[in-house]
Amino acid sequence: MLRYNPMRSAISRRRKFLLFIVGLSMLSTYLIVGMVYNVPKVDEVSQWEEKTCHNYSRLLRETRNNRRDHKKYLITWYSVSPYIKWRPEALARGFKMCKYNNCEMSLCKRTSEHSDAVIFNGRRLPENYEFKRPFGQIWIFAEDETPYTYNFDTQQWKSKYWRSAFNWTMTYDSENTDIYLPCGDILKKKARDSRDFRGIARNKTRDALLITSHCSTESKRSEYVKELQKYIDVDVLGACGRKWECGKLWVHDECFEILNTTYRFYLAFENALCQGYRTEKFFENFNYDIILVERAGISKDDIIEPKDIYISTSDFPNVERLGRHLKKLSNDIDEYAGLLERKSQYYSPGFHEPYQMALCNLCEKMNAQEKYHREINDLVNEHARLLTFCKDPTDIKV
Repeated sequence: MLRYNPMRSAISRRRKFLLFIVGLSMLSTYLIVGMVYNVPKVDEVSQWEEKTCHNYSRLLRETRNNRRDHKKYLITWYSVSPYIKWRPEALARGFKMCKYNNCEMSLCKRTSEHSDAVIFNGRRLPENYEFKRPFGQIWIFAEDETPYTYNFDTQQWKSKYWRSAFNWTMTYDSENTDIYLPCGDILKKKARDSRDFRGIARNKTRDALLITSHCSTESKRSEYVKELQKYIDVDVLGACGRKWECGKLWVHDECFEILNTTYRFYLAFENALCQGYRTEKFFENFNYDIILVERAGISKDDIIEPKDIYISTSDFPNVERLGRHLKKLSNDIDEYAGLLERKSQYYSPGFHEPYQMALCNLCEKMNAQEKYHREINDLVNEHARLLTFCKDPTDIKV
């Protein structure tokens, strides 16, 4: 017997405020959620949360059969991952721009039992859930981090029930997922950027910067940086280095202007070396006047195109070779400026773009469920299979 487990604690004021704004934007006019900044009072938050789910009353009244008769599909985000939750421009996206636009997204858990599909944040699965699963409902395991992290928050995904509950996955690896959702994308600009890149390069005063709070990683990120500091200057900000009190968590504000003015390289180092995995730091910092250095992938074929606009540790057999290459670029203004100019002809459009493509892919599959029918028989075995697409670093000895 499935047990009903009511929400036991109030979520933070900011999360509730975001949920209210997103609920309105999803089901009405897709309002720009970033225009409202005032933090609500506690009593107001409770009213807003209730109003958010109230906006879904029409969906609750519709039966699943009625929607299927009219070829409409309701999808509920049961638990949105923090990475997506704090990016309101992505959450405000729906299916209006998709080729298959007969889907509707709900962020209200109350619609789960009435939905055609439910998306769960894989590593934050609840012990109990608040609805009875109807026959034929598709469950999607969504996770933006690597399989190394699945045990970080809870281990419910390994429980007897959850491990055989899912149909599809939504992850970063295009070759091993049903719905492809990377942390970002790189696109070509329509107009050429013709600024004074030599002047920009000449004004840089420091070599490399790393901002991180996760110190012990599968990719041996901290150990790699410590070795790299033998060859170039690397400043480390955050919990793993010097405390950085500027700005707010997960918000790119004026604090990051140092990437334009001070540093030549930003170390967008992943916490694990897994096929297709790229840290959000690569995409979120791409548009600054700085060269990105990534530590990603399991082979030289696992790349982001075009390859000549950034630097990858996978192209170097060891830390020393990379360090000497970066030092050479630091001392050669013309070569560094040329690399900066090539990179400036591309841009990162923001997470909302790949998220939009993932939604469109999801709705397309909802319209062809027989074609894409799948059952993940054992999530534990699937986890073990995914780990084979990751590797331990070979370019650093610990």
